[in-house]
Amino acid sequence: MGRRWLVGFVMALTVAMVVPATASASIQITGGSLTPAFDPETTDYTVRCDTRVVLHVEAPAATDVSIDGDPFASGSFDAAVPLSEDEGFDWVVREGDQTTSYHGRCLPSDFPPFSVERPGQPQAQWYLVAPTARLGQASTQNYAIIFDNHGVPVWWYKDADFRPFDARLLPNDHLVWAPVLGVYREHAFDSTAVLHTWQTSGRYRTSTTCRCSPTGTCSSSGTRSAAESTSASSSPAARVRP
Repeated sequence: MGRRWLVGFVMALTVAMVVPATASASIQITGGSLTPAFDPETTDYTVRCDTRVVLHVEAPAATDVSIDGDPFASGSFDAAVPLSEDEGFDWVVREGDQTTSYHGRCLPSDFPPFSVERPGQPQAQWYLVAPTARLGQASTQNYAIIFDNHGVPVWWYKDADFRPFDARLLPNDHLVWAPVLGVYREHAFDSTAVLHTWQTSGRYRTSTTCRCSPTGTCSSSGTRSAAESTSASSSPAARVRP
């Protein structure tokens, strides 16, 4: 089948925006907790896998649909997709010689709740967030997430140790975030390994921000804790060392 493991890193971030051909608005695909509701202009979706995922297809005579690698079919039919958390599947809509691929991803059971409002046309294609970054509060929902401009999670990573904070995209197309204040970990999209650890020098740990130049030089600016700041006349940029 077309199903694939997502593991934690579920996609690579593309630099150029590819606008696919889209299927006719007459096709309807429902069920399986598909989020958002199917729209031929939207190619990425999520589902919940706590119950059996079954998609219902209503395709006109000139349109064929293949769900999860099954043979193309038209008309009204149901397709069951056996999924586990962090797995994904594709479906393809074919109209004549035009095909459009769509992607569904099963969210983990502890994925943080979210809601989306899209009142206009977003200026960015992707949004990198760390929605569970609340200092001083314990949590097992340690996620860094990328949403597309339809508000759909298309990539996520669960940090096994700490809650991500200050998640950012680096010039080398890697990601970095601070699992603890003053320490940043660098990740690639297609690996769960920590590629590099950046340690803030000095004692600037209460609030830090990581910045990296196109040459790969990184720095972190921050403020001291309340106890430390009483003896400090200023809070200069702290150096970051590998």
